[in-house]
Amino acid sequence: LATAEANIIAQAGEIALKAEKTEVYTKTEVDGIVDGIEVGGRNLLYNTSGEWEEVSLGTNYYIQMLHPEVKLEVGETYTFSVIIEKVSDDSVPINVHLGTGTISYQKDILGWRINNIEFGKRIVLTHTISESDLGPHSDTAIFAWRIRNERNPTTVRFKNVKLEKGNKATDWTPAPEDVDVEINTVKTDVATLTTNYDS
Repeated sequence: LATAEANIIAQAGEIALKAEKTEVYTKTEVDGIVDGIEVGGRNLLYNTSGEWEEVSLGTNYYIQMLHPEVKLEVGETYTFSVIIEKVSDDSVPINVHLGTGTISYQKDILGWRINNIEFGKRIVLTHTISESDLGPHSDTAIFAWRIRNERNPTTVRFKNVKLEKGNKATDWTPAPEDVDVEINTVKTDVATLTTNYDS
């Protein structure tokens, strides 16, 4: 009985040691952490893919992708993500810059970029848009992004491009509009097959 009591006292002491501040959070602290997470989830970019798209970069500075379907809003937080791999056997560094434009890429958003990326890993960039980010085109500013090679020829491939509202990156999914297009294409194909079969 004395041994059992000693074990209980010893275990109680160990439990008390584990319940230190570094391992236990108050409800207020947990609420603060959770409240700071904003999850959008919906891919705002059309025509993205979970399949690799290969691009050869020549002696230009970059290739650019323009997304007129996304008008950037002042005060809104966006999270961009992509996976880029090197295809060619070289040491050319790659930079990813995000920005805005109207009919072409016109302005870098300086706080929304990464230089000398790590290949094969998901890149995640989060930024809250300010008026100065959009410049003189704040009413018509659309989202654009660049893969920059700084005039050094190289070949890369990319996939899982996603832009979502909020500060939490979620797994890649196509834009709902892209899914609707695929569904409509299948419906058209089925209707055509039915018509051909009935004829």
